[in-house]
Amino acid sequence: MGDEYNLPAYRSRFFHHMPSWEKLEKLGDHIYLPKNHYIAIPGDRAKYCYLLLEGRVISLELTQEGTEHIFNVFEEGSIFLESNVLANYEVDVYFQTIAPTELVRITAQALREAMMHDEDILQLVFDSFSSKYYSAMDQLRENYNHDALWKVYNMLLLLADGIGKPYYGDWVMIDMKITQQMIGSMLGMNRITVSRVLKELREKEMLLLINNAYYCVRKEDIQERQSDET
Repeated sequence: MGDEYNLPAYRSRFFHHMPSWEKLEKLGDHIYLPKNHYIAIPGDRAKYCYLLLEGRVISLELTQEGTEHIFNVFEEGSIFLESNVLANYEVDVYFQTIAPTELVRITAQALREAMMHDEDILQLVFDSFSSKYYSAMDQLRENYNHDALWKVYNMLLLLADGIGKPYYGDWVMIDMKITQQMIGSMLGMNRITVSRVLKELREKEMLLLINNAYYCVRKEDIQERQSDET
């Protein structure tokens, strides 16, 4: 399975624990936001970029059909809106909390000064830029090169690699409740297709569902990426 689902060495779709992320905490002030709060919306001029300390944030857009398309999920130790605040670009998607969230908001001036004086912070911002670019390219390529089963399982592997916890034997549990609607929003699929694919993955014993809430994938399918990073 590892040859088919070759996860990239960079972060894709799911962002967490960027190297040296703790150094950013002293650059700004802490804010606390409730679930379903919009941090930024299309057309905004970002005054801050954000370091996520606790909770969860998604970036998304609303399609012409009125549905949501989720691009990325941000977890502890990730940053977002850094390109907007540094380049003074307008925000082009929504950034929304999907859980009670603690953030550090950082001004462009504070981030620029830190990048000039600390190579670790400069590298962190560069890595964040690069990962988001490659993640966007991956999402475009998969629409042309892969079927629905591959897309769903690959996304679950990415999540397991980021927030997976040992379950039993060679199974890893994704420590996040994932609905069929969320999977469909991330992959541009309707719920009927998502439901069919999840059923097929379970029948092939590639996927477990625990308590109708948590998905498990096989450890061997995410080991290739982990070995590449060490």
